[in-house]
Amino acid sequence: MIGEFRTGELVHHAVYLLATAHLAVGVSAGGYAFAATITVTGSVDGPFPELDGNNTCDFREAIQASNLDSMVGECPSGSGFDTIAFNICGGGLQSILPYKLLPTITDPVLIDGTTQPDCGGTPCIEIDGSETVFACNGLTITAGDSTVRGLVINGFNGHGISISERGHNVVESSFIGTDHTGMSERRNSGIGIEIKNSPYNTIGGSTDRTRNVISGSVYGVAVFGLDSSNNTISGNYIGTDSQGEASLSNTSSRCGVCIFSASFNTIGGTENGEGNLISGHGYGWLYYSEGHGVLIHGDDNRIIGNRIGTDATGFAALGNSSIGVSIVGRGNEIGGADPGAGNLISGNGSFYHDVEPWKIGIGIGLSGTGNIVQGNLIGTDASGKQGLGNWRHGIWIANTQDVSIGGTAAGASNTIAFNGENGIAINDSPRPDEPESSGIRIVGNSIFENGDLGIDLGAYKSKGVTSNDPLDTDDGPNNLQNYPILTDAVRHGNRIVLAGRLESTPETKFEIDFYANQEADPSGHGEGEVYLGQTIVTTDDLGEAEFITSFPIRLETVQNITATAADPDGNTSEFSLALAITDPEPLTSPRRPGLKTLRRAKRMDSVLQ
Repeated sequence: MIGEFRTGELVHHAVYLLATAHLAVGVSAGGYAFAATITVTGSVDGPFPELDGNNTCDFREAIQASNLDSMVGECPSGSGFDTIAFNICGGGLQSILPYKLLPTITDPVLIDGTTQPDCGGTPCIEIDGSETVFACNGLTITAGDSTVRGLVINGFNGHGISISERGHNVVESSFIGTDHTGMSERRNSGIGIEIKNSPYNTIGGSTDRTRNVISGSVYGVAVFGLDSSNNTISGNYIGTDSQGEASLSNTSSRCGVCIFSASFNTIGGTENGEGNLISGHGYGWLYYSEGHGVLIHGDDNRIIGNRIGTDATGFAALGNSSIGVSIVGRGNEIGGADPGAGNLISGNGSFYHDVEPWKIGIGIGLSGTGNIVQGNLIGTDASGKQGLGNWRHGIWIANTQDVSIGGTAAGASNTIAFNGENGIAINDSPRPDEPESSGIRIVGNSIFENGDLGIDLGAYKSKGVTSNDPLDTDDGPNNLQNYPILTDAVRHGNRIVLAGRLESTPETKFEIDFYANQEADPSGHGEGEVYLGQTIVTTDDLGEAEFITSFPIRLETVQNITATAADPDGNTSEFSLALAITDPEPLTSPRRPGLKTLRRAKRMDSVLQ
């Protein structure tokens, strides 16, 4: 919930003392123009408000006075950077019903609804578009360097707020597409907040007081155009009520935050309170592929620190009906290794639809090149321990190259668990003219208790384990890289010794990554709950390589080991067959299965020492 607004600020005192006066509040160091406070004292808006004879300054006149730096109707002249404040008779909630499109804001201004007396902790200046016709926006801003604070904007046939051209605008502490409580939907027909070819805007902030609630529209926040860079969308509740407990997005909501052809924007943040809650979006029965939490068709954007598909607590599902985060582009980052950068992406596919085929329910969908997924919880609750799974896959990948999922650095690992189908599904291309996914490097993650495989290559055409083939000549997602074959997993104190082999492309260097698990997957392959480490092997001219290595392991509940293989391009295999951990036997005992020679047994014994 948005925190209480303070009404004892300087500008609010000015409201009481000089309700209809032009108040000079300062001069710039260079001798530029004064700034002014223009106080709105009436809620009436009509065809000829300047002739209505009620001796009040209405909102339309205030915008015009600020734009023109001259007196309009009963509103004093604006001058320089103005503040539009409110002291409408009676205090508390006041609704302004424009009869037509309000003037575009062409001169920098602060519109501060928190100055209205007796607001009681929620925005109480409502701009209600229900009496407008055609596609009218609530507010249209081209001025740049402007701030909208503490308004309720609803009922318009167009967008709630449209920002274009000049940047450095701020929208905070406002309810867009709801009533004044933030608990009921009163939608705008277009976009909640549109940013079009405008850079360096800030939507929201890091505190309860600066949070916006943006719900009920086709798009919550939409960023368009090559010039829309370096925008920050943080700390908002998008698609939910003001408590973050229930969905306020109607079934035609396509996405919470959408970015089209724009780069270097940030959704969320790493500091406390900067993450958004983006949940509860859905498109209904016929267009079930819509209903994303975040949809990006652009490059080099960051999605960090958000909760996507859950309620505000992170312990209950409030899913987006399709994909939590859908990416088509290059160089985008979902999460990160830095503290606070990881997202919680869970519960998606559980919103509205009672018939299972309409539940897409994917945590992350990727298509493009060079995207990075690190540090996220995908399919768990906020603790990372309990299930809050996405309906189908944790991560779904198609037509994608050179992606990094996880990593071995501190904080880079994703937890991908409790999802209905695969932890990670890398699909065949459904069209012959599209490239296969390749270079998908998957390492260091905690992958467990997913409904199907931990990693599935080729899941578009067929589910289940893809068998190894001689010399690894087959084609498909990640080149259908062969998985390793584990032959021994021997516990020795607080260490475990692992032996096995890889049969793959001849004379090639491979990374073999090892994982410990409490339970084997029902398929017998994987998953990979606890990352142990890595060894490097090089295959000979027959495509074979053996390995013996050891790692510390202190988890008493670990029962088996799995492994993956990755070629020099990062093409990572499915998980190997799980191998149960055994206790060591002396060299004088009968030969154990998998140790072909006494020489190999001695090598393992030397590793154990």
